[in-house]
Amino acid sequence: MAAVFQLAAIAVFTLCAQGQEKPREPRRNVLILNSYHETYPWTQDLVDSLTEVLSREFPELEIYSEYMDSRRFSGSGHLRRLRQHLEGKYGTTRLDAIITTDDAALSFLADQGPSFLGGPPVVFGGVSSEALILSADRSRFTGVREKFHYSSLVSLLLTMRPETRRIAVVLDNSENASSFQVGFARAIGAIPSVEVEMVEGGRIGFEGVLERLAQLPPDSAVISMAYVIDRDGTPLEPRESMARIARASSAPVVSPNVSELGQGLLCGNANGARQHAEWVSGLTASVLRGVAPADLPVMTDGTFGPVVDYAAMRRFGIDGATLAGGAQIINLPANPLQPYRGLLIGLGIFLAVQMVTIILLVSNIIARRKAVFQLGVQAQVLEERNRSLDNLNRSILSEYSARENAEKALRESERRYRDMVENALDSIYSHDLSGRFTEVNRTMCELLGYSRDELIGYPIEKVLTPGSREIAREMTALKLAGASSPHYELTAVTKAGRHAWIEVSSRLIWAHGFPAGVEGIARDVTSRKSLEEELRQARQMDALGRLSGGVAHDFNNILTVVTGYSDLLLMTLPATDPSRAKVEEIHRAGERATELTRKLLAFGRTQAAPHVSGDLHRTLAECAEMLRYLAPPPVEVNISAAPGPAPVQCDPVELQQVLLNLSLNARDAMPNGGRLDISTGVNDSIVELTVSDTGFGMDEATRARVFDPFFTTKEPGRGTGLGLSTVYGIVRRAGGRIEIESAPDIGTTVTVRLPLVQQLAGKPLQARTGESPRGKLEIVFLVDDQEEVRSYTYEVLKQLGYTVRAFEGARPALQAMNERPSLLITDVVMPGIAGPELARMAQERYPKLPVLFVSGYPGPEQQATAGQAFLPKPFTPAQLAEAVSKAVTPS
Repeated sequence: MAAVFQLAAIAVFTLCAQGQEKPREPRRNVLILNSYHETYPWTQDLVDSLTEVLSREFPELEIYSEYMDSRRFSGSGHLRRLRQHLEGKYGTTRLDAIITTDDAALSFLADQGPSFLGGPPVVFGGVSSEALILSADRSRFTGVREKFHYSSLVSLLLTMRPETRRIAVVLDNSENASSFQVGFARAIGAIPSVEVEMVEGGRIGFEGVLERLAQLPPDSAVISMAYVIDRDGTPLEPRESMARIARASSAPVVSPNVSELGQGLLCGNANGARQHAEWVSGLTASVLRGVAPADLPVMTDGTFGPVVDYAAMRRFGIDGATLAGGAQIINLPANPLQPYRGLLIGLGIFLAVQMVTIILLVSNIIARRKAVFQLGVQAQVLEERNRSLDNLNRSILSEYSARENAEKALRESERRYRDMVENALDSIYSHDLSGRFTEVNRTMCELLGYSRDELIGYPIEKVLTPGSREIAREMTALKLAGASSPHYELTAVTKAGRHAWIEVSSRLIWAHGFPAGVEGIARDVTSRKSLEEELRQARQMDALGRLSGGVAHDFNNILTVVTGYSDLLLMTLPATDPSRAKVEEIHRAGERATELTRKLLAFGRTQAAPHVSGDLHRTLAECAEMLRYLAPPPVEVNISAAPGPAPVQCDPVELQQVLLNLSLNARDAMPNGGRLDISTGVNDSIVELTVSDTGFGMDEATRARVFDPFFTTKEPGRGTGLGLSTVYGIVRRAGGRIEIESAPDIGTTVTVRLPLVQQLAGKPLQARTGESPRGKLEIVFLVDDQEEVRSYTYEVLKQLGYTVRAFEGARPALQAMNERPSLLITDVVMPGIAGPELARMAQERYPKLPVLFVSGYPGPEQQATAGQAFLPKPFTPAQLAEAVSKAVTPS
C-alpha cells in the first residue's frame, strides 16, 4: 500500500516537471558601463552578481561590459575616445537598458544626451553624489544611491570595543578622501570621550601609514577607506592594501566598504557589491518588462546592516554578545556535517517513508494476516525500484547542472577574452607555422587596412617588407629551437602600400604537446621612428653646420685682409696703372669668396638666410631646358607645373640647386633610359614639388641614409654625398618637408612640400658705399687677436684720420683705459676675455663709451651682442667708416 502511494507521488512529480515550458523571453541586450577597471574588487563583484541575477531571470539576455578605468585615465580626450569606441561598437546594436556603476559612468552618460546609443533607459548603482543623481533626467534615469552612514559605523565600532579612546582614520590620495575626512571628523567629534587622528596617505605615503598604525596605543581603533591612490598618484590594489593595513595595525580596523572584508578587517556597514547588484537587478528587470524609469523611485539609501568578520573578532578577543541584532557574521568555523547535508536530508526522508510504510504494514497485518508475506515482498521490490529511480534522477540532474555551469563559465570567459582582445589598443594576431593568419583583432585590421575576412588565411609575409620577412622567420626559428626571442621591430606594408613600423612580442602556440603556431602583440611605432629619423638627420646637419661655420669664421678673417688691402690699393692706384687690373681681379676673387662663405654659413644654419623669396614655377620654367639637357635620351623628361605663381621663402638660386640635385640623382639612376617626371601642385597654402623616376630604386637600408652628409651609392669620383643633404637643409630652412618613397627595380619618388608666402620679398639691401667720412674722435681703441686683421683695420682708421691704439687682447686694452678712449672697436671671440665681456667692463668705467663689435661669425655672435653696433667680416674701408660713424652718432 505504501509503495503504491510513493509510486503515485513520483508520477505526479514527473508529470508536473514535464508540464508546459515557460514561453521564451525575447532576446534583449543590456550594456554595463563601469567607472573603474575590470579587476577592481567592488566592480568585479558587482558585474558578476548583476550577470548572475539577470541571466537567471532573463535566459535570452545578452550582457555586455565596458570599463572606463577612470582612476588611471581621465580628461576630455579619454572621454572623447570612449564615446567613439562605444558608438563604433554598439551604434548598430539595439540596447534595451544601460547599467552604470559608480559616479564617473553616470556622469559620462548623462553628459552625452538622450540620442547617445539610441537613448535607452539607464539604471545606476553605487553613486554617492546626491547632486549628480538630482541632475539626471528622471524620464530616463533611475537607480540606487550609495550612502555612507559614518555615525552608525562609529557606533558599531564602540559597541564592539567600548574601551576605545582614540580612532585613527586612514585616508588615501583619491578624490573621495576629503569627503571621508569631513564625515568621520563630524561623527567622531560628537563623542567627547574619543579622540580622532587623521592618518593622511596623501601626506606621508602608504608606507608611512603602515608605520603609524603599528605605533597606535592599546586603546585605539582604526577606520580605513579603500586605499587605492598613493601619495605620488600610484594606483594600489585595494584588497592587497587593506590586507597590509590590517596586518600592520596593532588595533582593530573597520571599513564602510564590506567588499574589503575578509582581508583581516573587523566589520563594515555599507557598500556590499552583491546587495547593490540585487537592488540594481530588480530595477533593471522592471525596466526590461516595460516600466518607465520615472515610475521607479530612486533608492536613496543603498546600505544594509553591519557585517562582521569572525576571524578578526577572535584576534582581538571581541565577544559576539556585543553584536547588534541582524548583524551578518562571515568566516564562521565550517560545520563538519555541511558536506553531508544533502545525504542526511535524503536519509531522513527515506526513514520517514520507511516509518510510514511500517505503520501501514502493521495495520495491514492486523486486517489481512494472510497477505502479509506477499505484500511485504511487493513493497520491498517497489522500494528498491524507487531507490534506483531516485538515484538515477539525482545523478542526471547533477550532471546536467554541472555541465550547464561549465558551459556558462566557458561562454563568459570567451566573451571577456574576446572583448579584451577586440578593444586592445595594440594589434593582436596569430598565425600557423606555414605563416598564414589564423586570428586578428580590430586594431590589426585598422593598421594594415584589410578586413578581418581578407586577413584570415592570408600569408603574413605579404604584409612585410623583404628585410622584415627574414627577421620574422629568424624569430620563429629561435622559438622552435627552444630559445627565448626578445622584442623585435618589423616593417609592415599596408594595403595602400604605406610602410608602418611595428614593435612585436610573440610566443609559440602549443597543441597536444607540439608547436602549432605563433601569437603576438604588435605596437605601431611609426610616429616614434619618424621622429627618431628626423632627430638623427637634424643632429648630423647641425654637426656639419658647426664644422662649416667654424671654417667660414676663419675664412672671413682671411678675406678681411685680402679684400681690405685690395680696396686700399685701388684707392691709391691711378686708373692708368698697369697693375690696377690685377688688383681689381684680386678684389673680385675676394668678393666671390665672401659670397661663398656666406652660403657656407647659411648651409650650416648658423646664419639666417636673407629675406628673399623665389617663385618655384618661374624657376622651374627657367631651368626646364637645362634639365632636359642634363637628362638626354634615352631618358624621357616630362615637366608640368600648376597654373599661377608659387612664391616660397627660398632663394631662386637655392631652388635651382634643389631641382638640379634631384634631377641629376634621377638621371644617374637610369643609365639605360627611363622616364623622369617633374611636376608641381598647389593645395591651400602648400606647393608640392614631385620628382619621380623609373630607375634602380633603393632598399630600406639605403633609403634610411640618403640624407646623411657624404653618403653616396655612386662609384668613386662620381658623387660627393652632399647633394641630398644640401637639398634637405634648403627645404628645412624654407619651413618645408621632404619625403622619399622607393623600391628596388621600381623607381624613386621625391616629394618636397614648401609653404607659400604672401608675396615675393625684394632683394636684400646692399651695403651703402661712398666716400669714407673722417672721424672726429680723440682716441679709438682697437682690440683684435688676429694680427693681420688688426693691422688692416688700424691702417684704415689711420687713413680716416682717427688716433688709434691697437691691442692684441682685452687685458692690455683694460690696462690702458686711463687714456679715456672715445670709441672701442673689438672682435667678439678672443682668447681669455671675449669682446662682450671687455665692452661690459669698459662701460662700467665709462658708461657712455660707444662700442663697435666686429666678427667673422655673424650669426650667434651678433645675437650675443644684441643692442650694440655690429660689423660683420670681411668689410671694406667704406663699410668700416660708416659703421664707426653710426656707432658714435646718437640714435
